[in-house]
Amino acid sequence: LAALGLLVPGVFMDCISLKGTMTLPLVGTREFYEEGRSVAGSLVSLWDSGNLLAAGLLLVFAIVLPLLNTTLIALAATTADGIQRAQFRGVAKDLSRWCMADVFAATLALVLFVTPFNGLLVGQLRWGFYCLAGYVLLSIAANRVQE
Repeated sequence: LAALGLLVPGVFMDCISLKGTMTLPLVGTREFYEEGRSVAGSLVSLWDSGNLLAAGLLLVFAIVLPLLNTTLIALAATTADGIQRAQFRGVAKDLSRWCMADVFAATLALVLFVTPFNGLLVGQLRWGFYCLAGYVLLSIAANRVQE
C-alpha cells in the first residue's frame, strides 16, 4: 500500500520543471520559458498532439503495469492458497522487470533535461520524480520480501 501511495502522486505531480533564461544587454537576465511536466500531463499532451503510440507506451509502462504489479504483490501477500500465492509472485516478479524499463527510459530523459543546455534551459527534479523513485524501490522490496 505504501508503494501505491507513492505511485499515485508520482503520476500526477510534476516530475521535472524546465526553466529558460537569457541574459540581454541593458535588460539583464529574463525568463522566457517555464513549464512543469508530470506523467499524466505528458500523457494528455502526447495524446492531444497525435502521438498515440508514445501516449500508449507511456500509459502501459508508467501507469498500467505498475498498478497491475502492485495489485499482484498485494494478492500474493493476502492469498492463503500456496499455489496461487506462488503464481501471483511469479507474475509480479516478471512484471516488475517491465516496470523497470519505464524507469530507465524516464531517467535517461530526465538526465537530458536536467543537464543545462548552453545555460539557456535548465531542468529541476520535482516531487513527482521522487515519488516514482520511492514507488519503484518499495515495489522491488515487496517483491524481495515475498520471495
